[in-house]
Amino acid sequence: MPVIIDVISEVLGSLTSKASASCASPGTSTCSSSECYSELSSSSWGSTTSSIYEGTSEHRISIREYIKRWSKYAHNEEQILLIAMIYLDRCCVKTKMTVTPANVHRLLLACLLVASKWFHDTPYSNKHYAAVGGVSLKDLNRLEVAILKDMRFSTHIEKKQLNVYAKEFSRPRHHSRR
Repeated sequence: MPVIIDVISEVLGSLTSKASASCASPGTSTCSSSECYSELSSSSWGSTTSSIYEGTSEHRISIREYIKRWSKYAHNEEQILLIAMIYLDRCCVKTKMTVTPANVHRLLLACLLVASKWFHDTPYSNKHYAAVGGVSLKDLNRLEVAILKDMRFSTHIEKKQLNVYAKEFSRPRHHSRR
């Protein structure tokens, strides 16, 4: 699983760097869907944000370490990380939200929570997931409702779509020089 953690961390890190560097203006995409493996090839992740996902303070943990922590204490399989990335894409495409340094951890947490519940027959309690994610139970419950609404409750994943994400996120990314 370390390769997928590295690749997802790199993709999310790239998105947050682009958002920080560009200070995206309304209507400006920070990441094309082909780069992010979006489910909707003609769409892009837009530039509006939802305040529910904004953190109240700067995170002291990297995205990579956050995913590793989640994987360790929530006992996640690789599929849950892939499902979470599909959900992140869905949310960003449907809301035109930009992944930024201020929202990446909480947005990822919401997606991981819903992915874990979708995947496992008997998931942990939200209290456990809140402790793992470093947020209060009240905040986690709000994040869960927000992500479901933002995805328009579209949680079903087709096997074909999961396979596409597995292929893209299971191999190290190579940057092309332009």
